[in-house]
Amino acid sequence: MIRTQIYLPKSQLDKLRQKARRENATVSHVIRIMIGADLAPRRAKNKKSESFTEAVRRINKLGTRAPRDLARNMDKYLYGNV
Repeated sequence: MIRTQIYLPKSQLDKLRQKARRENATVSHVIRIMIGADLAPRRAKNKKSESFTEAVRRINKLGTRAPRDLARNMDKYLYGNV
């Protein structure tokens, strides 16, 4: 590890110390965890997108049939006559 120094407002340092006490950890550990969580790749955190076929399956389960030419004319269905 590499040592570094930062300047923090007293209020932030107080909150960090409280969090560290609650978690029975050091302030530096809490900071490393928070920075690591913020810098983690977004895709790894939560997968909110779905593939085209997953979306069609989900729509079909609702009882609504997707148009048979949906893949070929996706822009037409999404944006109107393009």
